[in-house]
Amino acid sequence: MHHPLHVVSRWTGHCFETMWKFDLQVTEEHRKAALKVKPKLPPKTIENLCAQPMGEPKQNPKQ
Repeated sequence: MHHPLHVVSRWTGHCFETMWKFDLQVTEEHRKAALKVKPKLPPKTIENLCAQPMGEPKQNPKQ
């Protein structure tokens, strides 16, 4: 479950800078758990993106 940082900041009673310095530390256990996660991407994602023509670039209408 993920929550916006401003909400977590309010829960902890710390400003964002204090949370970043002390509360949001990454431990060795966090790193090991993250390395076990396998991304769930659709097959051949990169090949599909490279195979499709992008067409002509369009100018920003506000320019």
